[in-house]
Amino acid sequence: MEIQETYKIYQRSSYAGSTTVDVGIPGNSSWFFELEPTRFCLSTNLKECDIIPVFQSDFLEMQNKDVIDIIKDKIILGVGLFHTDDDQILFEYPFANNWKKFTNKFLITETNLINQDEKVINYDLLWNRQKLYFTEYHKINLQNNLWTYDASEKMFALSKIQKTNTAKRFLSATRVENNRQPLLDKKRQYYRKALTEVLKNTDNIFSDWSSTPIKILSPEEDIISEKNVFRTPDSLLNNPIWFPISNKLYSDTFVSVYVETLVKSSFTKVVTEKTFDPLIKGHFILPFGYCGLLKSIQSYGFELPSWINYDYDAEQDVDKRFQLFIEEFERLQSIDIKHFYEFFKKDYELLVHNRNVFFTRPYDTFYPSLIKALHHV
Repeated sequence: MEIQETYKIYQRSSYAGSTTVDVGIPGNSSWFFELEPTRFCLSTNLKECDIIPVFQSDFLEMQNKDVIDIIKDKIILGVGLFHTDDDQILFEYPFANNWKKFTNKFLITETNLINQDEKVINYDLLWNRQKLYFTEYHKINLQNNLWTYDASEKMFALSKIQKTNTAKRFLSATRVENNRQPLLDKKRQYYRKALTEVLKNTDNIFSDWSSTPIKILSPEEDIISEKNVFRTPDSLLNNPIWFPISNKLYSDTFVSVYVETLVKSSFTKVVTEKTFDPLIKGHFILPFGYCGLLKSIQSYGFELPSWINYDYDAEQDVDKRFQLFIEEFERLQSIDIKHFYEFFKKDYELLVHNRNVFFTRPYDTFYPSLIKALHHV
């Protein structure tokens, strides 16, 4: 296939299905193409585009023969960037096989730190999002993009890394979706609920989605007053959008304890905002996730303190790993709070280093991986 210097990406105005063509990157999710303006441009003209992004649901809308005739010579890009689950294999998604019926130029893009398949475009969207929003908010126009609808620049402002005189040991912003099926199997929601039950017996700062009313950790008060979406638990349940919590909550605590998105994955490894948020805010972290999560985190250049025992991360059995994780939490919880101030003073430069990683480590790039994948089409 002929390689181009620049590709036109089909963009639709919204994510929702319509009576016209429900394909293309939604206008609220196109920012990652805009990070590479010399390689990609957006167009709402389906015929002139080179690449047509599609989502799992889009095949259901493809009943128009004229549209099928247009796309058969286009590159169809299956987008699997916006949600990852344990043991997710995108090429086994039904929509992949459906689209292959229309074109032999079908590619998949996903976020997977251990992807070795050159036919798959690996793209670290969550790293790029974190870096963009916190360090270069005005690099592109984010106003109408996903994750910015109910936010403002103030939400992503960083404050000095410091601690108050009444700081607690732990902060946990875990969101437990009580109405979701994963609570019944041993995935992230199961372990998040278990962590919350442990936290209830401590004096730490944590969200509690099982309480009445629901206890939510929020952004700064002046942001809440501007954006109604953050005022009530119901609005958050109906619109669970990414929003970093208040800088003050990080100043009031030392360590973020949380359950990551993937907890037992063997095919996919991803680091998300659950890790990136506390690291850029100047926090130590105690995460629970898939076996080897800490190695994934360190692969970005982040450093970890020696006074936290991360040996639990090497345990392959997920239940045993969680038990070891809780034991380490309880060990740290038993340490006198005055020692946490000592830890903070000793490892202050480590925290500064971890924040600086977001400013010095480059964006992941889409174009080189696209070219590699096209050579295999």
